[in-house]
Amino acid sequence: MPSRLEFLFFLSAGVFIALFPALPHAASSTFNIYAYGGSAMGGLPLLYYEGYAYVNNATSANSSFTSIYFTESPDSPTTWIAHPNTTASSNANANFTNQALAIPRAGSSTKQIGFVSGNSSAANNETVPEFHLYGETVFVVNSTSGEWETRFYAGETDSEGVWMLLWGADEEEEEGVFPVSLRTMPPSNYTVSLIQKSSRQTTSYYPSSPGKANVLCIEKIESKVIVPTYQGDNDQFFCKIV
Repeated sequence: MPSRLEFLFFLSAGVFIALFPALPHAASSTFNIYAYGGSAMGGLPLLYYEGYAYVNNATSANSSFTSIYFTESPDSPTTWIAHPNTTASSNANANFTNQALAIPRAGSSTKQIGFVSGNSSAANNETVPEFHLYGETVFVVNSTSGEWETRFYAGETDSEGVWMLLWGADEEEEEGVFPVSLRTMPPSNYTVSLIQKSSRQTTSYYPSSPGKANVLCIEKIESKVIVPTYQGDNDQFFCKIV
């Protein structure tokens, strides 16, 4: 157990609340975002398609999907701007610019995460929130409460192996939806172990060196997701988010 314990808990399904003050972690000048969650998603990159965010491996996705990277907006470091990765062969026709990552507005008809021009909040269904990193994990600041939340979900599409990136979905009411964690750390030599024990199911992603803290652990108990943030031993399913 590390000397400093920093706890984040899901107070409701899909919502992280920081109980102890967290120092924001500055993003690199350019960075990528990867989705972790479920048994099939061990660090897949975000993709751009017709103004919305998707998750898949760009090498296997339809060429219409664009591999992207992010920078902080010069006007606000908490606004993240997507850029086409022009070094990827599938992005030869990508021509969008200045597209900020956005989440659906409260009461929006869609829950899909997308992109809007610059830091504009004028889109009918989307708003550009404050994004922050806690270590390598992406959080959104609730504009009303000021709490840091991560209510990211993946939703199945008609294409096998391609998921929509969602915000505030309900996995109990919506088929093919599961919670994910967004991180700026790419997967590296991860192995996946799926453990079934009584009423709880745990999906754990461990690095090649178990002594390191590069661990993401999603513990699911009676449809409620809990992510403890320190790594324990044996049967405790404790993991540290870095």
